[in-house]
Amino acid sequence: MARISEQVLAGLARPAFAQGMFDLGAAIGQAPQMRALQQQQEERLSKLKTMTPVQRAQYQIDNAKTEKELLTAQQALQSAQAFEREDLMNKGGESINAMVNMLITEKDPKRIDMIEKGIREVAGRSGRNVAAIENQLVNISRQKTTEAREQEYDTFFNKYVPEYKREEYRGLTKAQILAKLDADRDVNKARDWANWRVDNEITNENRQEAIDLAVEVFGSRAAEEVANLETKQINAKIKGRKKKVRVAYQGQGDPFLGTPGKIQTKDEEITLDENGQVPKRFIDLWEDTATSVIGVDFDFSWPPLPIALTTPTPSPVQPTGSSLTPRQLREQQGK
Repeated sequence: MARISEQVLAGLARPAFAQGMFDLGAAIGQAPQMRALQQQQEERLSKLKTMTPVQRAQYQIDNAKTEKELLTAQQALQSAQAFEREDLMNKGGESINAMVNMLITEKDPKRIDMIEKGIREVAGRSGRNVAAIENQLVNISRQKTTEAREQEYDTFFNKYVPEYKREEYRGLTKAQILAKLDADRDVNKARDWANWRVDNEITNENRQEAIDLAVEVFGSRAAEEVANLETKQINAKIKGRKKKVRVAYQGQGDPFLGTPGKIQTKDEEITLDENGQVPKRFIDLWEDTATSVIGVDFDFSWPPLPIALTTPTPSPVQPTGSSLTPRQLREQQGK
């Protein structure tokens, strides 16, 4: 067994030395507790860093040990809540201003409703004055309505008031302008209108010319007369492109006996395209359903090269229920 040195024994005999050794032993015994306390403090600080000011103040209230700490934490909470409300209102105001700018220029009714709904929701969440927001929305709607009416009036004025009469008509309401147009119409211009409509087809380029002449003849009915004329011209063009074709169809034969079906014909009406050609959709349809097509009231034949109107005798062996389309029959005949 090791022996305690004489110096240590002598030191223990001194009170100061004995007290120091006692404190050292106590400190060594408390080391695990201190490490745990330090770890708790570090976790607490880390948690506080991730909290908002309001959450941090509430945490301090929940963990206050003295009345002074509680009072300080409550004051911090009030300040944090006030700052948070002000920040929310500011951000809400910025969002509302951005949406208002969109609303002023938007013309689509569905998007207008969507933007107005968004403004109301942000106003409610951010604590803005909802009544003031509603008044702002009403004012914007009124302004847009006024602008739309003014634009509509300007379009009407520039479209239906002849240029040489605009100074005389300026400042009148739409009703007054219509009445004055009726009063100033000149039936002697009817012949000019009749000649114009015979010699011209209404286009985007000459539509205003037609309106100006119609105003002088029909007054307030000018727009209706021009629209009627344009509709008639369009219908006449479409009617002129309607043609009759005689389509030959291969009747259903008996695939087991090898008996081909009889050829049947049917007259059908089609509309040519703007270039006077048979549209591709008809050709595609005939490829799978018809054996031949000829024009009844215009020069046309399909297929371009003559082919026999009867189909070759099918192969003796055919899968049950199967039949060849006219396209397949032509391909088989071509082979």
